[in-house]
Order: sequence, then C-alpha cells, then structure tokens
Amino acid sequence: MASKRTLHHLTLRGLPEFARFPDDETRDAALARFAGETRPRDLVVGIAVVAVGAIGLLVLVRFALANVPLGALARFRGDLAILLVVAAVLLLIRWMHRRSGAASLRSSLLDCGVPTCRACGHSLAGLRPDADRCPECGRTLDAQERDVIREAARRAAAAQG
Repeated sequence: MASKRTLHHLTLRGLPEFARFPDDETRDAALARFAGETRPRDLVVGIAVVAVGAIGLLVLVRFALANVPLGALARFRGDLAILLVVAAVLLLIRWMHRRSGAASLRSSLLDCGVPTCRACGHSLAGLRPDADRCPECGRTLDAQERDVIREAARRAAAAQG
C-alpha cells in the first residue's frame, strides 16, 4: 500500500527516527498520532508565546540596528528589523516542531518494538539485554526501553538459531 504523504512527511523528513520504522504504514500512523497530539489550547499558548517573543525581539533588533551604520540601507532599517525577526521566528517554529516531532516519533518507535532512546533518539538495537544506559547520552533507560531491547535481543537470538 502506498504511503499517504502529509505535511509532517515533509517537515520531519531527515530526522533519524523517520527512517527507522519497519514499514510505511507504521510510520504514517506515528505521524498521524503526532498530528493528533496537538491540542488547540497548546497551539494558542504557543502562538501567544511566539508573538510576545517576536515583539520583544523586534524591539531589540530595532534598537541594535539604530546603532549600526547601514549607509544607503539606513532608510530600510525598520524593514530589515522586521525581516530579521520574521526569519528568527520561522526558524524557532521549525526547531520546536522538529524537536516535538522527534520525541513523538521516538515514543511511537518504542511502541512498535524498535529499540530507541527516548531522550536522544539513538538506536539501541544490538545492545545487551541487561543494558541500563543509553550509550550515546548516558541516560538511564526506562522500563519500556529495557523491555523493547530485551524483546529485540530475544528475536535476534531466535532468528540465529
């Protein structure tokens, strides 16, 4: 069955977690879960925080640009400030979206039995069944992560012999 492409396929593509799903259907379900996790109240609060931050950043950038000799560009000082703030806000939104998307994909990977560190996203495939720390970030693994590692090791042992 062909994978249904969504906006999240474009915005989260390139994350290491995106490629670790066993099949397209499982990944599509994880992306749908991520899309459904955003509550309207969280969205409104996020937009309000970004708006207040953008206004503060605009004031700061305009003040900073007032003290920078821009020569012929001086008449565009206000426009330049707005452009810089819009670019910064868009980058912040993209970073926040990818960070929350990665966390959601990690949880979905664990739910479908793919050993993944919930904190850093490192693949835990191949770790000994008694491992208790992520080799990448050093965080103590939670119960679900340890169970997934044990089950993956059991499946690998059964496949070998």
